[in-house]
Amino acid sequence: MLVNEEEFKKQPDVINLPEWEKSFYYIINVAHYENYDDAMNCIIKNLNNPEELIQAAALQALGILAYRFSNIKKN
Repeated sequence: MLVNEEEFKKQPDVINLPEWEKSFYYIINVAHYENYDDAMNCIIKNLNNPEELIQAAALQALGILAYRFSNIKKN
């Protein structure tokens, strides 16, 4: 199950990291979630500042590019 950002930041393996690094690893964690649309909705809903939203937008753009590239490669 996907945890929200605040719960994720309290986990022992990330609790002592700087805030920007916690957010970075949270985005990576969510990106591994099975349902991409649910994951992106969770990121957008749970991130707190403009820098984090920019990271989420960049992640979504990379996901779209990777999907398009994989479709081109298949053809």
